[in-house]
Amino acid sequence: MYRGARAAALIACCIVSSPQAQTADDLIGTWALESSVLVAGEKRTDQFGAGATGALTFDARGHFVLVILGPDLPRFASGNRAAATADEARAVMARSISMIGTYRLDGSALHLVTTASSFPNWSGTDQIRTIQTLNAETLAYGNATASGGGQAIVTWKRMH
Repeated sequence: MYRGARAAALIACCIVSSPQAQTADDLIGTWALESSVLVAGEKRTDQFGAGATGALTFDARGHFVLVILGPDLPRFASGNRAAATADEARAVMARSISMIGTYRLDGSALHLVTTASSFPNWSGTDQIRTIQTLNAETLAYGNATASGGGQAIVTWKRMH
């Protein structure tokens, strides 16, 4: 049963469900986070906490910026980001991510060529996301190697 549940999660995360638009031009603009769901077997959880907010921008020159922030991040008692306690820093790191770099679309594979990330393991890497939906209003992709472990499905709505 475990193998079947794991396979089902992988399929749910990473298959393409007929994207309606398939060119990099269709990505250009700014998108607001709708959800970022971590998939572990049959269990689905909000990867950055319920009510996370975020923005993803693709420009016409092939650059992207992604920021996701969990709700109610702790304020630092010192008032100084560089002097955060271990618990404060851990809470922020566990419920946020940011990335910058360039992008390209290759069929259903969205390549986020990451120059730098708040998750340093992704800096200097090609992060591949599998497009599930791409149209005028919605961008949804699967991430087979989420920064929090496991697989994720991330959904964005176009900002107007």
